[in-house]
Amino acid sequence: MVWSLPNLVPEYKKLAKAVKGVIKVGSVNADEHKSLGGQYGVKGFPTIKIFGANKRSPTDYNGQRTAKAIAEAALAEAKKKVQSAFGGGSSSSGGSSSSSNDDVIELTDDNFDKLVLQSEDDWLVEFFAPWCGHCKNLAPEWAKAAKDLKGKVKLGALDATVHQSKAAEYGVKGYPTIKYFPAGKKRSSDAQEYDGGRTSSDIVTWALDKHAANVAPPELG
Repeated sequence: MVWSLPNLVPEYKKLAKAVKGVIKVGSVNADEHKSLGGQYGVKGFPTIKIFGANKRSPTDYNGQRTAKAIAEAALAEAKKKVQSAFGGGSSSSGGSSSSSNDDVIELTDDNFDKLVLQSEDDWLVEFFAPWCGHCKNLAPEWAKAAKDLKGKVKLGALDATVHQSKAAEYGVKGYPTIKYFPAGKKRSSDAQEYDGGRTSSDIVTWALDKHAANVAPPELG
């Protein structure tokens, strides 16, 4: 994403054409959208940020202002994302390991109903914004909790600034917002507010209590 000046425009257009279908390129007029610029700490122009594997924490680009140089930096971030998907490389999410990040399931407007509502599993879903400081602080705790709860409760994360339809459906007005979806086939109205703490141990304890309450008692012979 770029807060651009006129002399960058030709290179930026060249960049967008070169990486079309591989990397999305966008621009924001920070004079008109000052609040958005403030959320991402924009203090000078042009500011370029690359949103790679960890959408919560974009990477500042400080290299040459040429299409080729920017493309190379963006492709390097894309490579990291691919390596992370295959369990290689390192993750930039709050210092947590790539293996634990893999336990957090990325949710979107398109896959939410199938993965969450149509599953038989318990789910905790975090609705976050990439610029949100509290969300960044939660990220490593959320990843650790997902690893500890594996096989019992699934943890997902949805970027509410991108997937606004689901965020609106569940009344998300602040970040992070966490919703619990009980085991069994579900409806949107079954979602419950998470009211626990923000450490991994708090999340695990809260989730296991809910999980235990939803487990059917054994039949007596």
